[in-house]
Amino acid sequence: MNLPLGVIDHGTGVTSVAPVLSVSGLTKSYDGRTILDGLDFVIAERQSTALIGANGSGKSTLLRCLIRLTEPTEGRIDMLGQNVTALPPRDLRRFRAEVGIVWQRHNLVPRISALSNVIHGVQSRMSGPRSWFQALAPANVRDEAMACLDRVGLADRAVARVDSLSGGQQQRVAIARMLMQRPAFILADEPDASLDPQTGEEVMALLL
Repeated sequence: MNLPLGVIDHGTGVTSVAPVLSVSGLTKSYDGRTILDGLDFVIAERQSTALIGANGSGKSTLLRCLIRLTEPTEGRIDMLGQNVTALPPRDLRRFRAEVGIVWQRHNLVPRISALSNVIHGVQSRMSGPRSWFQALAPANVRDEAMACLDRVGLADRAVARVDSLSGGQQQRVAIARMLMQRPAFILADEPDASLDPQTGEEVMALLL
């Protein structure tokens, strides 16, 4: 990368035959400027990794490249047993359903309830209007969404419109939506950026 980055690994002592994520020679350039330069790393099963660096050092670009929201210039990415860099569009969409993402921007629908936003996370498993709003969702889906809200401490705000919530509460709704997806792998871009220190620690513990 063009600026120094630090990586902190919190392993569990558990090793896997094949890594959950393997990145080899990952490079990303924009208009002749190299953001990621030959990046190599491996993440094993049950391992969490924190990427630390200054603004502009390429952290968000890396996360976007891992699921090809941004196309890498060079290199190979293997995640969850698949060569992500070689996936055709249809397979890439299926693959992304297995990856939970929490961005700095919440990307919530502001004029509907927190519960309906969390229910949107089930779209990786079911499609159609029954995954759009709480009033249309099956009872088991509503129950699971409520459980996800409860895990982030927002069960009491389930019917509140998202645009009535604070920034920190909206981030927790976004995390609950990600949990609803039942992801096999989680990517988080500063998920505690808009939370107070205590809530931030609770959210990071929940992600772990």
